[in-house]
Amino acid sequence: MEHLRLILLIASFVLPLALGVILLLNCNKKLSRVMMAALLFNVSLFFLFNYFLFNNLHRFYSFTYSLHSAIMLWVFPFIYLYLKSILLDRKGLIKELWHLIPGLVVGLVSALLFYGLLSSEEQMLYLMNHGTELILTVPSLKMIHSLRLIRGGLVAIQVLCYFGLFIRLRKWHRLQLEDEFSDVEKLSIDRMKWYNIFFMLMGLLCVSLDIFIPLRQNNDLLFIFFLFLFSLAVWALGITSFKQQEPETDWVEMDVQPSPIVEDMPPKDNPLLNKLINYMETNQAFLQPNLSLTYTARQLGTNRTYLSTLINNEFGVNFNTYINQYRMDYINRYLNDHPGVHLEDLVHEGGFGSASTLKRAMKNAKQSAAED
Repeated sequence: MEHLRLILLIASFVLPLALGVILLLNCNKKLSRVMMAALLFNVSLFFLFNYFLFNNLHRFYSFTYSLHSAIMLWVFPFIYLYLKSILLDRKGLIKELWHLIPGLVVGLVSALLFYGLLSSEEQMLYLMNHGTELILTVPSLKMIHSLRLIRGGLVAIQVLCYFGLFIRLRKWHRLQLEDEFSDVEKLSIDRMKWYNIFFMLMGLLCVSLDIFIPLRQNNDLLFIFFLFLFSLAVWALGITSFKQQEPETDWVEMDVQPSPIVEDMPPKDNPLLNKLINYMETNQAFLQPNLSLTYTARQLGTNRTYLSTLINNEFGVNFNTYINQYRMDYINRYLNDHPGVHLEDLVHEGGFGSASTLKRAMKNAKQSAAED
């Protein structure tokens, strides 16, 4: 059991560290990979300090106590910043760095109390009797213990808050993509749904064990195992970041002055609407797998916001649904002429880009038909 315990403790910080270095060396100027590397380094440090704590290396751990408190509250914010970096540019991401402030504050308070209030002997006394009733008999140690409980409570609150925030972020991310791209499957973060549930459960479980069960070498294996699972999940999320694609657009409006929309103008008299329909039906632009709203707007001599508004007003759908409706009509005609064709051929012929995009379009088409 002791060997297993040691392996889990070491693997918990070595795996994220190794992957973080690989990601940083192969970031190719991708902001999301840089942020994932930052998350992995943060997690690696967190579990390295856990290694000191669980192996009673109190002298080493005493030097890292306040930093450990800070990075404990940076894990979920760094996950959030990684997800935001997939869609935001560097300037937009900088505005989100305030999520790191709670961890910074807790780290500074921990440093002031732990190093300013306790002597070296008291620091060792506290760490050696961590979670026991002995520390409640010494006022200064009792204050540090209270800080530990507050920190645990803050982590629990943070876990629940980011659980809800990740749900909102995933939906927001999907809506942003569907309003810009005709194929969003390779760009989506839908996989985060299951990671989010796992992180929430493991986070609350580990906080509960940390607060309510005293850490002793004869009863900490289960706790170490759950911590390892959390580290492994972050490592797995890091692996998926290699395949995560970032949108190749800056989301900036084109400097093109469009003709204003006349709201009471009949659809057939709207020049831009006629140009859009002609572009789709005559040029069959929908067969381009990587077709985007920005590119289409350029071809029509307008900007993406104006074109998006037009599609929403006239057809009641976003750009993604609008394009895939054309694709579905096209492959239905294709199937009439070529019965028994394989799914892969339909993906290629219809310009879907991926089988998952085609399946989602088929599902949406069936739902629309059922509602009609």
